[in-house]
Amino acid sequence: MLNFTIDLLPKVERVKKTKVPVIPVVGFFVTIAATIVLIYSYIEMTKSVEALEASIATQTSARDHLQQQFQQQMTGVTEYNFVTKYQMLEKALNTTYEETIILKNRFYDLLPEEAVIENFSIDNAGDLTMIVTFQSKGQAAIYLHSLLQADFVEAAEVQTIDTSQEEELFYTSLYQLKLKTIAGEGQ
Repeated sequence: MLNFTIDLLPKVERVKKTKVPVIPVVGFFVTIAATIVLIYSYIEMTKSVEALEASIATQTSARDHLQQQFQQQMTGVTEYNFVTKYQMLEKALNTTYEETIILKNRFYDLLPEEAVIENFSIDNAGDLTMIVTFQSKGQAAIYLHSLLQADFVEAAEVQTIDTSQEEELFYTSLYQLKLKTIAGEGQ
């Protein structure tokens, strides 16, 4: 017996489709995407760092400028630095006159009771001008005599004596003196 096979289906060649491996292709695209993201992030980070460095440089420059201004204001005699101003003034006076504060106290020590020095000014030539208020003309004369006897006064005279126009009577005297206390004079 013979066996016959009849194939009623059309003849189709069965071609095996080659499948592209999914994992390597997806891996390739993920790698490319990650590389692009990393490059973009690197470029943006570099720009951010450069901007930050520029900002730091600008702020450092501004800080240095402000510190320099502060140092200039606090160095030497300025309107911002009164302590140094008065220390330098005292030093200058003490180099011109021997012990200026002690000298002023010596004038106060010679005053009679209830007398008040209203104004006291010394110039660089050793001239002293004083305005003193007394209770009587006699006290003004006694003070002039005390000044003439003092070892630190070269010459003294009363320029004027004025009386007050108020209820209580007092005398205001203007004295002109020449001092012996110029620094270096005693040497």
